[in-house]
Amino acid sequence: MTPRRIRATRAGTAARTVTGTSNHPPAHQKAEEPLMPDVLEVSTLRPAPGLTAQDFITANADINDYLRNQPGFQWRRIAVTQDGTVIDIVAYDTMAHARAGAAGITGVMGDSPVHATIDQGSVDWQLTDVLQHIEQPGG
Repeated sequence: MTPRRIRATRAGTAARTVTGTSNHPPAHQKAEEPLMPDVLEVSTLRPAPGLTAQDFITANADINDYLRNQPGFQWRRIAVTQDGTVIDIVAYDTMAHARAGAAGITGVMGDSPVHATIDQGSVDWQLTDVLQHIEQPGG
């Protein structure tokens, strides 16, 4: 299946590109391999001028609570590169759950203080299927 790319904008937010196919494992994936998470929401962004990655993390308290209550939510990781770019990864069990959870970040959670900590023009946001899981033996 060819990935679909959808570019959408919302007033006051950066354009977002959504990439995704389906929540089904690839045909080459063995049945015994773990199947979750199947979808990652991957965002990269820069903090707003004068702010830091830590400011972004602190302002995410309400978003973290929101995510914990979303169907299919698995986990979230936030990292920062040496140049200050924030990498925010959220794992879901299906593409449908990922789309619904992500839509709420700018919808239901549109008034969250986290939005003011982001340089909106720097946002790159994608939903993508996981193709492979590698884990420690016995883990």
